[in-house]
Amino acid sequence: MQVGRAAPVECDVEIDVASGGWQQHGHHTNPAFSGVGLQVVWQAGNGGPTDLPVVELKDQLDAPVGELSHALGQAPTAQPPGSFGRCAAPLADLPTDEVHALLGQAAETRLRPKAGALAAVAVRTDWRQALWEGLFTALGYKQNSWPMRRLAELLPELGQADEPVVLLARMLGVGGLLPDQLDRDKLTNRYLRTLWDQWWRDRDRLAKRILPRDVWTFHGLRPANRPERRLALAACWLLRPDFVP
Repeated sequence: MQVGRAAPVECDVEIDVASGGWQQHGHHTNPAFSGVGLQVVWQAGNGGPTDLPVVELKDQLDAPVGELSHALGQAPTAQPPGSFGRCAAPLADLPTDEVHALLGQAAETRLRPKAGALAAVAVRTDWRQALWEGLFTALGYKQNSWPMRRLAELLPELGQADEPVVLLARMLGVGGLLPDQLDRDKLTNRYLRTLWDQWWRDRDRLAKRILPRDVWTFHGLRPANRPERRLALAACWLLRPDFVP
């Protein structure tokens, strides 16, 4: 890469939709991104790298984006040979119906141990609790599967609630995810104050169940996948009478 008349340098290039993803995704503190020398984005704005050049593509197109999207959609999309998996060659000569049957068998083989794990939980508790533990584990993805599952195990102790915000406050409180410091000038903290007002009522009762915050993994998570958001979704599911028969 060469910027202006500076000497060419060899570096990594970070590509994103918006420059704000640099800080939102934690790249500015991630050593794996220390070799980045250029950010290329569709739209520049706040939250981007402060010490790197940023190339914005939005105003650099030679045609409207709709026309380009149509053109790209018509272009052939041959898959590079190196991207094929080890199953590609054995499956290439099989008839379509046999491929479908084989994939169905593979799916059943993969699901069987998962079903067995749910059945074991159901023996210990019941099928409804087994379902919630499985759903919470899935909501945590690989990084946070254990703390999410632990919160599901504690659902009977959290108690009933009439509104999602009440149940969410308990789950965030027991999960150690409510911030201790609030800046009252921030609009977001109005909602956090609502959560804290509810959590104070239940904190003593659930104090022995509170998880340390360091059991959670936040590094590398997209904002939509953070545990706070996943628990908000779970709280809504739990209070939907038609969600679990």
